[in-house]
Amino acid sequence: MKKLVLALMLVVVLVPMSFAIVGAGEMWDDPKLCVNGEWLLVDAGANQAIKVVVPQGTRYGDQKAGGCKTAGPNVPLIKNVTARGNGDDMMVFVDGKYATRPTVTVSYDGDVQVKKNNGKQTLVFKFDTD
Repeated sequence: MKKLVLALMLVVVLVPMSFAIVGAGEMWDDPKLCVNGEWLLVDAGANQAIKVVVPQGTRYGDQKAGGCKTAGPNVPLIKNVTARGNGDDMMVFVDGKYATRPTVTVSYDGDVQVKKNNGKQTLVFKFDTD
């Protein structure tokens, strides 16, 4: 009987912790966005802290909407995207407070950019979408 009570106590403690870990995993997954047939990947950034500004008329979204040939990594899509302006530049803004490591890496179409993060500023990345 003592073993059963101990096992139940352990379950009561561990189950809520496992839900918290799963929720944190989704929040901190390094998100993606398909832009003009290429994957934009943000490593070490929380989805809520990322803003992407693409040129007006740019195809973006999931694999189909953005025209990517492959499905990309199994991570959430970037949610905060704005299409405006002309030209070929895409801007990616990452709030450093929500980065998981002291560096943030953003890659798009073979261009990889790494910036140091002190947790007090917004990191800005610029990519050519042409």
